[in-house]
Amino acid sequence: MTTESNDIDLNKLPKDNPFDIPDNYFDSFYIKLQDKISRKESYFDRIIYILKPQLSYAVLLVFFIFIGYSSFKIFYKENNLIKKDYNNEIITSEILNINENELTDILCEENSQIINTNIKDEDIILYLADNNIDNSEIIEEY
Repeated sequence: MTTESNDIDLNKLPKDNPFDIPDNYFDSFYIKLQDKISRKESYFDRIIYILKPQLSYAVLLVFFIFIGYSSFKIFYKENNLIKKDYNNEIITSEILNINENELTDILCEENSQIINTNIKDEDIILYLADNNIDNSEIIEEY
């Protein structure tokens, strides 16, 4: 192969331009260009133009924080309910294993450390008043 066969003969190519512009394009082009040049941007438009990317990032950040918080609350709530159920089962099983005779013996001992003797009569009266316990109910019990 010779280099002459690879050369393109430019004289044989078509001379017309395949690209066209719309009719009357340059008639209104000058007016549009002058409007854009003479138009002054307001202060508010300039601030919006500058802050628009930052605002979009802020909204995106708030969205992700909300999604993370919501998923954490849902997971934590389910996990917390499982712990409460487990604790309730333990307490229930321990209550069933309490020997009443041992409990009464401990409470009846004079040197018992369980009974708090620092309770004042005023505290008892306030407790009874807060829980709407009638004196007749107390008399019936004892």
